[in-house]
Formats: sequence, C-alpha cells, structure tokens
Amino acid sequence: MQNKRVKKLKADLKYMGKNIIEVILPVIGLCGLSGIVAGLFVGFFNYGVKILVTYSKQIYALVYEHLAFLPLLLFVLAAMAIAMSYLHKWAPESRGSGIPQAEGMMRGLVGFKPLKMIVSMFVGSAISFFAGLPVGAEGPSVQLGASSSQAISNVFKSKLAWQRYVISAGAGAGFAVAFAAPLSGLVFVLEEGHRRFSPVLLLSTAVSIIFGFITYRMMGNVTGLWNADTAYFNFNQFSVVTYKDFLVLLAIGVSCGLAAILFNYLMIHSQRMTDGKEKTFPYWLRLLIIFIVIGITGVFFNYVNYSGYDLILSISARELSTWMLVLILVVKFILILLCFNSGATGGLFIPMLSIGALIGAIVGDLGIALGIL
Repeated sequence: MQNKRVKKLKADLKYMGKNIIEVILPVIGLCGLSGIVAGLFVGFFNYGVKILVTYSKQIYALVYEHLAFLPLLLFVLAAMAIAMSYLHKWAPESRGSGIPQAEGMMRGLVGFKPLKMIVSMFVGSAISFFAGLPVGAEGPSVQLGASSSQAISNVFKSKLAWQRYVISAGAGAGFAVAFAAPLSGLVFVLEEGHRRFSPVLLLSTAVSIIFGFITYRMMGNVTGLWNADTAYFNFNQFSVVTYKDFLVLLAIGVSCGLAAILFNYLMIHSQRMTDGKEKTFPYWLRLLIIFIVIGITGVFFNYVNYSGYDLILSISARELSTWMLVLILVVKFILILLCFNSGATGGLFIPMLSIGALIGAIVGDLGIALGIL
C-alpha cells in the first residue's frame, strides 16, 4: 500500500513538473512578453491618437474662423481618402474596426503578416483620427495587440496551438490598455474572441493583461505622457433608487435596443447595396464621400465628429439642450453608418457608446419634462 502511494506521489510530481515546464513557464514567458509589448504599442498609439485629434480640432476651428480655407481643407481630405483607399488595397486587413480580424487571428481562422498589419493600422488610424472620422481607437488597439503578439510568437517559433494563446493574450492586453479595464479585456477574449473557457486560455490572457497593464501604467508615470492613475470606482456619492428611476432605465434599455436593431438593419442592407454596385460605386468613392461630409460637419457642426468621447463628457455635464441632443443623435447615427460602410480604419465601440449616451440623455430629459424624475 505504501509503495503504491509513493509511486502515485512520484507520478503526480512528474506530471506537475511537466506541466510547469511545458505550460506554466511558456505562459509566463511568451504571454508576459506579449503583454509588455502590447502595453507599449497601445499606450503610445492612444497617446498619438489624442495628439492627432487635438491638432485636428484646432484646424477645423481655424477653418471655421477663416472659411476661405474650406476648399483647401476639403481638397486635403479628398487626398487623404484616396491615400486610405490605396492603403487598404495594399493591406485589406486594415479595413474597418480590426475586431473581426483580431478574432479570426485568435481562432486560427486567418493569418496576417504582423509587420504589415501594424504599419497599416498605424497609418490608417492616423488618417482617420486626423480627419475627424467618427471612429474609436479600441478596435485598432486590439488588432495591434494581436499583431504584436503574433510577431513575438513568430520570433520564438512557437507551435501553432501556442500561437493562438499568445495572440489571444495580446489582443486581451490591447483591449485592457485601450479602455483601462483589465477585467473587460479578459472577458473580451473568453466571451467574444473564443466563446469558450479553458484554464490555459484564462491563465495566458490574465498574465498578458497584468504585464501589459503594469507596463502601460509605468510608462505613463515615468514619461508623464498620459495619466495612468485614474480611480476605478467612486464611492463618495450614493442616491436612493425609486420605481420611477427603474421606469426610465427600462425606457432607455428599450430605446437602445430598438436603435441597435435599426442600426444593424441599415448597416447590413446598405453594405449589400453598395457591394452590389462596385463598378458604379467603387470603394474609393465611399471613402471620398465620408471624408468630404466629415470635413463639412467638422467645420460647422463638430459635435458629430471623432469617436464621441468628448461628446459623452459634454452630455454628462448637461451642456446640450434636448433638441440639440436629438439633432446630434440623428446626424451621428448617419455618419457612423456611412463610415462603417466605407471601410475606414477605426473602431465602433466608443461611437456606439456615444449613441447610447445620447439616447439616455434624451430619455432622461423627457422623464424630467414628464415629472417622472
């Protein structure tokens, strides 16, 4: 009996040692390194986006004060649209938000050249943000995290199965850094990326996110380029929720759900319509239309430009009237559809959050007008 226990203990120790060498160490090494690289890439990428948006807003404000420069602005935007069409012809994987491409990489369904992907995403995103398109940085951030991790996996010549774990870990780190939300990055990989759970996938993604987020915060504190010391929760203020508040929340939920159904319907049918008319409505023309329209709105109605992050802050500060909110909602809704249909580089997560914020603000104002709130 004792000999059996000794043999079993030796077998268990051998199994544990094998797992440590073949699983734990590669996870900490490769996925930790991918998280560090993703944290650096995405951190500096988002910092660059803020700079581009700042200069873009200054240019639009200057043109508004001196409308004689409007033709020149539209000419430059047209050139940027043509440049993006050539970029997407060279690297089709840089079209759109980048999330579908990253998910395909995580599941091993598609493969891209990492360096080409990184360069095209950087250039395409720079064009989109500088022009003021209603796109966010979260999609490109995920794709940059996945691509940089694939490059690391290629350097170390890891096996195909490990490549998928490393790419998934990098994508999760990119998501976590872009939103400063580590748990969201983990949930994104498990729920949206793979739609399954496994201990190795959980461990690899968690390690990458931890290393990536620490790197992002350290670089922010050392360089002072971005503020990495934001609080996660605020427990200073509490309010009592009544049944009337639940009625308003229910109305907001129903309104957002109906808006999502309408957006998906229009998005699918508009793409089918334009894809079926490739000769009469070519790809470069789609980009040209959205860039010109964005140029005009950027000068005369800049609430609808960019991702919508600043718009959400304006809504929170109650700086806009109800009718202005309705107008912004309609125009931004249309612009996001046009932008998505054009295939311009950039994410849709923050723009869709701004749509939800607009709907919530409008329903809240109606609740106040009706005496519910």
